[in-house]
Amino acid sequence: MDVTGLDRWYSIEEYDPEGKELASIIKLGKVGGRKVLITGAYGALSTSSKIAAYTDSLTVVNSSRKIIEYCKKKNKGIDFMVGNISKLAFPDNTFEAVLCLWGGMHYMKNKTAVIKELKRVLKDMGILLIEESDESSEYVKILDMIAPKRKSKIKDKRDELKRVLESNFDVAERSLRTYYYFKDKKQFKGYFKKEITYDEKKKFTKRMIERLDGYISKKNALRVEEKSFFFVCKKK
Repeated sequence: MDVTGLDRWYSIEEYDPEGKELASIIKLGKVGGRKVLITGAYGALSTSSKIAAYTDSLTVVNSSRKIIEYCKKKNKGIDFMVGNISKLAFPDNTFEAVLCLWGGMHYMKNKTAVIKELKRVLKDMGILLIEESDESSEYVKILDMIAPKRKSKIKDKRDELKRVLESNFDVAERSLRTYYYFKDKKQFKGYFKKEITYDEKKKFTKRMIERLDGYISKKNALRVEEKSFFFVCKKK
């Protein structure tokens, strides 16, 4: 998928039409009037332009040069940088808030190193806000229905991440319930195709299409519930 395809995926207007996610990020991350760092593709492509309006300054780091160059052309007043979050090019105590949104941090093998690095660049009493998938959401259940052999380890990995966070921060956990509303069946199926082929890196088969058709017919609605967890981490 090219970057414009990613942008369409991450910026889909049908996700969270009530704006609950953005409101939660602003409130929990305490980003108002602060110096903020965002990591990951979702933050770069979908939320950075929205969050920038609330910050004193905003820096976005992602490992993909293609994504960063694309975002630079789209957004002014945001400092987009290519970088690795396990070794950031910033002095200690640079940011008042760090936002890691839908970055799949629970799956990272080097969780401890990454968390310590994010802590290093965060000022005292600063906030590290991490948004992670909730395996009980309808969205995840649809993915499991499409690809039955797919074994979800979200909860175990998230619990592991929480233990690492608690050894470095004062941690509170908050939940968010939002939804997608697709305008038609074609868009519904197209979105899950992107999820399977890009994120899951699997072939989108005829059998998967049939399962989605069956699910849509039985559900008789184009609204899909999404749930996520926020780890609100205050630097000790």
